[in-house]
Amino acid sequence: MPARNSAKTLENTVREIPPGYVDALILADNASRDDTVAIAERLGITVIRQTADRGFGGNMKTLFKAGLASGADFLIELHPDNQYDAGDIPKLLEVMGAHRHAIVMGSRFIPTRNAIEGGMPWWKFVANRVLTFLNNRLMGARLTEFHCGLRVYSGEWLRTVPIDTLSDDFKLGFETIALAIADKRSVAEI
Repeated sequence: MPARNSAKTLENTVREIPPGYVDALILADNASRDDTVAIAERLGITVIRQTADRGFGGNMKTLFKAGLASGADFLIELHPDNQYDAGDIPKLLEVMGAHRHAIVMGSRFIPTRNAIEGGMPWWKFVANRVLTFLNNRLMGARLTEFHCGLRVYSGEWLRTVPIDTLSDDFKLGFETIALAIADKRSVAEI
């Protein structure tokens, strides 16, 4: 869980994770100024504290390394902002199967109207649609979304990725998809 100032939503996000599907929770706190760390510790989550802002990508790289070091077969990225349905984790893992894909993502755009009905501001909706169109054209992909905070990564595949070369900002999400495609590995969505 990449976190920054997530005190208001963290507990609800964790509560929605279906029992029996996650062996360990790791939260990388990106220099929060609220009670994110205290709440995470109270919930029994392993916390990695970043004392300086490492950026979204820097925070995710810390999580990738921690998850892989723990021997994880699959790493689930779940943003603790309660925008994603943690109840979809079993479906994501089912689609992943035995490392069938490099990444399986939970799209807010299947069907497209779900994003608006889910409360996405119109300007964010339009920006996401434009970026997704351009990203698909650039990579020859057919994804409904490139920027989502609910993903399952194959640990087998992620161990082949040069994590330290990835971006320290929001481009990291795009880069992981691009690397999967370059590796001729599939990226699936639900």
